[in-house]
Amino acid sequence: MAGSFNCHTKRSEGSKVLADRGLVLAGTALIPVFVRRHFRFLTPFGMTQVRFCIRLTSKIERPCFGWEQALRNSRSSVILHLNMRQSSSWKIAPGSLEYPLVIAHRGGAGMAPENTLAAFRRALEVGADAIELDVRLTRDRQVVVIHDRSLERTTTGQGAVGTHTLEELKHLDAGSWYGPQFSGEQVPTLIEVFEALPVYFPIYVEIKARGTGAALLAMGVINIIRRYGRWESTMVASFNPLAMAFIRAIDPRITRGYIWSGHHPLPLRARWLSPLVQPHWLAPDRRTLTPELLSRFHSQGKSVAAWDLDVCTDMERLGEIGLDAAVTDHPESLVRQKHGMTQR
Repeated sequence: MAGSFNCHTKRSEGSKVLADRGLVLAGTALIPVFVRRHFRFLTPFGMTQVRFCIRLTSKIERPCFGWEQALRNSRSSVILHLNMRQSSSWKIAPGSLEYPLVIAHRGGAGMAPENTLAAFRRALEVGADAIELDVRLTRDRQVVVIHDRSLERTTTGQGAVGTHTLEELKHLDAGSWYGPQFSGEQVPTLIEVFEALPVYFPIYVEIKARGTGAALLAMGVINIIRRYGRWESTMVASFNPLAMAFIRAIDPRITRGYIWSGHHPLPLRARWLSPLVQPHWLAPDRRTLTPELLSRFHSQGKSVAAWDLDVCTDMERLGEIGLDAAVTDHPESLVRQKHGMTQR
């Protein structure tokens, strides 16, 4: 598409990304004290986050992502990895990152069955900066994580999600369609996702609803964010500007995103209703994003998370144009590239 986002436009250098950091502690007695003291000490440093991964080893091993300073006094040591990702908050300055955040689309739909706990854990393991997921309401008004309106494509069920209770959905298999190793994966609730992932880990919640159901779903999401206090690490977005306007009216503390694509009707893709939303993030598809549009959004104080980017897998070029976040089915590739470039 002429003039569309093509990953080839340069930009000036942005801010440097904090390096990953790893520490090795001999024995186990010091770990609780270390975790308590350093977790509080590290997280105030701007937009960073801490991930704790403790494992026993008989030798010092370099983690997949990052560098470590090692101290070793015993045969078996405990490696405490503090994985310093780029951001634990969605409130970042537009264009300020050297490389975009890597957001695992539906948890990384190219690595595991989409929108399942298996996918979300895998995204965390490969070093994604955030996950994106989709939510809908069940018949008994529970917020569940699933993309399609109907159950057939990604579960063993049939019919619309909204015609089933949560108990009925929990009897379905949401993983075997992807591979036998994922047999038994369930349709998770948003509550289960919040409880499964660290509170600092950024989650991008997309509301999938139309009409009057949008307000009910939005209210359900708001209540869950309030319950878990995930103000900084949760962004709520939708193609539906009225749902986002509702969220803004009920709880303006929540970070809001507005999504569109070139396939949508003119009022949506032209963002006519954007003033109702007042989004913090804009999320166009690759075909509608141009370098000029990206620059304009940044000048308006809006961060940009482009999606449908699996045809453009060059992290260096994504960084050069100043993109804030890339939503991808294959986060492992972009994470690997970003790690390599930050180690130069």
